[in-house]
Amino acid sequence: MIGCWDNSIYIFNILYGSIVNKIIDAHDDSVNCLLVDHCNSRLLSGSSDCTLKIWEFNSNFIFNNKPSHNIDNNSMITIIRATNNHNHIIYGDSEGYVYFYDILNLSVLH
Repeated sequence: MIGCWDNSIYIFNILYGSIVNKIIDAHDDSVNCLLVDHCNSRLLSGSSDCTLKIWEFNSNFIFNNKPSHNIDNNSMITIIRATNNHNHIIYGDSEGYVYFYDILNLSVLH
């Protein structure tokens, strides 16, 4: 998977070098970072539009047209990581802040 400057997310077949699927206009600005959560069939995307989006997919990487959840931030999202149990994510922004997010309860942890 690749996040691009054209605001889209592309899913490639590496063996054939072709695009398998894409999410057009996934964000309102460039897609900076991605995290695939295979355990829960989710893709998380962070963007220069100051949002982190959670996308649901099936076993063939077919995505819903709209994200299942949006997280608004004050500055662009630059990194996303998950804990080992995939119950929490950690994301960072361009101002140097780090956030802990409970993905099960859909809430920021303080």
